[in-house]
Amino acid sequence: EGVTQLDEVVLEAYKMTEERQKTADLAGKPDVVIDGKKIQEKEKDWSFGLYSVLMFNFPDDIRIQRDIQKPGGDLQAKVIGGGGTTILMMDGKVVNNLNYPLIPNIPPSEVKSIEIIRFAKHFNRLYQQAYPFVSPMEIPPTGDVISIYTHGKQGIFGAQKPKGILRTSIKGYSPQKEFYQPNYANKER
Repeated sequence: EGVTQLDEVVLEAYKMTEERQKTADLAGKPDVVIDGKKIQEKEKDWSFGLYSVLMFNFPDDIRIQRDIQKPGGDLQAKVIGGGGTTILMMDGKVVNNLNYPLIPNIPPSEVKSIEIIRFAKHFNRLYQQAYPFVSPMEIPPTGDVISIYTHGKQGIFGAQKPKGILRTSIKGYSPQKEFYQPNYANKER
């Protein structure tokens, strides 16, 4: 009696790291956050890298397609439901478009999270960093950002799986050890 019962309250946390703060300052807050553990869970034996996992498991947010304008066209990531053109950021830094072919083969185990920012703020400045030789008249008015965060925090060139290091946890058991305890009930021993 006399107590007001409240409905359930669900709190969702978003840890603002230094890299995420850089991205938020440059492009805005993310619309979608995909956790790296979720990406690793979706990885199959036949997966060939980050883009293959994204292509088959997150089609509502990201479309992976081949660039048909170039011979042997590279894979490109495009945000679904956004402003059209998509640029990529890694660990808080804009990735130069010449390095885009390196991203599809990043091991999913090295990805901490992926954030999708639709209609990014300051897009023209970000686009000029990604495409430094573009004419200012060719910059699209709106666009999106896919921001990838890695465990190494070293950007595009530090996102390779280190040799000789396995990132896993091993489940096992340890048998209980028995220690010798003298029996003091018998004083003759």
